[in-house]
Amino acid sequence: MGRRLRPINTPNSPESPWSKRRSLNRRLARDQSLRAKRASSLISTAQRVKLLVTLRKLNAELCKAQLCILRSLKVKLLTNVRKLNVEHVKSHLSAYPKSLFG
Repeated sequence: MGRRLRPINTPNSPESPWSKRRSLNRRLARDQSLRAKRASSLISTAQRVKLLVTLRKLNAELCKAQLCILRSLKVKLLTNVRKLNVEHVKSHLSAYPKSLFG
Protein backbone atom coordinates (compact mmCIF):
# COMPACT_ATOMS: atom_id res chain seq x y z
CA MET A 1 0.00 0.00 0.00
CA GLY A 2 1.12 3.55 -0.53
CA ARG A 3 1.25 6.46 1.86
CA ARG A 4 -1.65 7.03 4.13
CA LEU A 5 -3.59 10.18 3.32
CA ARG A 6 -4.29 12.54 6.17
CA PRO A 7 -7.95 12.99 7.02
CA ILE A 8 -9.50 16.27 5.89
CA ASN A 9 -10.39 17.39 9.40
CA THR A 10 -6.84 17.89 10.65
CA PRO A 11 -6.15 21.42 11.88
CA ASN A 12 -3.57 22.11 9.16
CA SER A 13 -5.50 21.19 6.02
CA PRO A 14 -6.97 24.19 4.14
CA GLU A 15 -10.44 22.62 4.03
CA SER A 16 -10.70 21.99 7.76
CA PRO A 17 -13.05 24.08 9.90
CA TRP A 18 -10.11 25.11 12.12
CA SER A 19 -8.17 26.44 9.16
CA LYS A 20 -11.18 28.28 7.81
CA ARG A 21 -11.82 29.79 11.24
CA ARG A 22 -8.20 30.92 11.56
CA SER A 23 -8.23 32.55 8.13
CA LEU A 24 -11.52 34.26 8.94
CA ASN A 25 -10.09 35.54 12.23
CA ARG A 26 -6.99 36.84 10.42
CA ARG A 27 -9.14 38.58 7.82
CA LEU A 28 -11.36 40.15 10.50
CA ALA A 29 -8.35 41.35 12.48
CA ARG A 30 -6.78 42.83 9.34
CA ASP A 31 -10.04 44.59 8.42
CA GLN A 32 -10.38 46.00 11.94
CA SER A 33 -6.80 47.25 12.02
CA LEU A 34 -7.21 48.85 8.58
CA ARG A 35 -10.43 50.50 9.70
CA ALA A 36 -8.76 51.80 12.85
CA LYS A 37 -5.76 53.12 10.90
CA ARG A 38 -8.03 54.81 8.38
CA ALA A 39 -10.11 56.43 11.13
CA SER A 40 -7.06 57.60 13.04
CA SER A 41 -5.46 59.04 9.93
CA LEU A 42 -8.62 60.95 9.05
CA ILE A 43 -8.96 62.80 12.34
CA SER A 44 -6.72 63.01 15.39
CA THR A 45 -7.92 63.03 18.99
CA ALA A 46 -7.06 66.71 19.39
CA GLN A 47 -9.06 67.58 16.27
CA ARG A 48 -11.94 65.46 17.54
CA VAL A 49 -11.94 67.32 20.88
CA LYS A 50 -11.74 70.68 19.12
CA LEU A 51 -14.67 69.75 16.89
CA LEU A 52 -16.74 68.61 19.86
CA VAL A 53 -16.09 71.89 21.70
CA THR A 54 -17.03 73.87 18.60
CA LEU A 55 -20.16 71.78 18.17
CA ARG A 56 -21.19 72.42 21.79
CA LYS A 57 -20.65 76.17 21.36
CA LEU A 58 -22.70 76.20 18.17
CA ASN A 59 -25.42 74.21 19.87
CA ALA A 60 -25.53 76.71 22.74
CA GLU A 61 -25.74 79.62 20.29
CA LEU A 62 -28.52 77.86 18.42
CA CYS A 63 -30.46 77.34 21.65
CA LYS A 64 -30.07 81.04 22.52
CA ALA A 65 -31.26 82.05 19.05
CA GLN A 66 -34.24 79.71 19.29
CA LEU A 67 -35.16 81.17 22.68
CA CYS A 68 -34.98 84.72 21.30
CA ILE A 69 -37.18 83.76 18.36
CA LEU A 70 -39.67 82.03 20.65
CA ARG A 71 -39.80 85.05 22.97
CA SER A 72 -40.45 87.44 20.08
CA LEU A 73 -43.13 85.12 18.70
CA LYS A 74 -44.73 84.93 22.14
CA VAL A 75 -44.81 88.74 22.39
CA LYS A 76 -46.31 89.04 18.90
CA LEU A 77 -48.86 86.38 19.68
CA LEU A 78 -49.89 88.01 22.96
CA THR A 79 -50.16 91.40 21.22
CA ASN A 80 -52.34 89.90 18.50
CA VAL A 81 -54.53 88.17 21.06
CA ARG A 82 -54.99 91.43 22.96
CA LYS A 83 -55.90 93.25 19.73
CA LEU A 84 -58.36 90.53 18.82
CA ASN A 85 -59.91 90.64 22.27
CA VAL A 86 -60.32 94.42 22.10
CA GLU A 87 -61.84 94.21 18.61
CA HIS A 88 -64.09 91.38 19.76
CA VAL A 89 -65.34 93.41 22.72
CA LYS A 90 -65.81 96.51 20.54
CA SER A 91 -67.83 94.54 18.00
CA HIS A 92 -70.07 93.25 20.76
CA LEU A 93 -70.43 96.72 22.26
CA SER A 94 -71.33 98.24 18.90
CA ALA A 95 -74.47 96.16 18.92
CA TYR A 96 -75.77 98.18 21.87
CA PRO A 97 -76.72 101.85 21.80
CA LYS A 98 -73.99 104.19 23.05
CA SER A 99 -76.40 105.83 25.45
CA LEU A 100 -76.19 102.74 27.68
CA PHE A 101 -72.55 103.45 28.45
CA GLY A 102 -72.90 107.04 29.50
